[in-house]
Amino acid sequence: MKILLYIFGLGAFMYLFLLIYQGLTNFVNVPEHDKDMNPENNSTCFSEENFEIAYKYTQWRYKTAKKRSPQRRIIISKEIDLEAGEDEQGKYLKFYKNNELYFKVDAKKGVIPIFKLQKQSYVQHCEKLFCDLLERAKFKNLP
Repeated sequence: MKILLYIFGLGAFMYLFLLIYQGLTNFVNVPEHDKDMNPENNSTCFSEENFEIAYKYTQWRYKTAKKRSPQRRIIISKEIDLEAGEDEQGKYLKFYKNNELYFKVDAKKGVIPIFKLQKQSYVQHCEKLFCDLLERAKFKNLP
């Protein structure tokens, strides 16, 4: 009986420790968009200047790519294709996942998730893909 009481007490102690740990990690790891004072800028690396860098890189990559997707888009990864374009609203980058529109990056609005009611991880993944593209573009350092 005493052993069961010790096991139960240890279990309760571990459960409380887990709750305190999760509370502290959630407090410390505030998402970047919550720290940002400008609510319109929801991406950690998006700016109009960075968009132009990524757009120029995408245009260059389209011209020099040896292999493109069947839809004539740039292949970023196994699942992700990229298309750059311009319409009456301005320049944009469209990311496709498995040939379906995944998200759009607009020159003025920033990263625009297609699925508005998705988890925060989806939005963070969209922002990460744009930031990865930007890193590639900055590494290439096109004029």
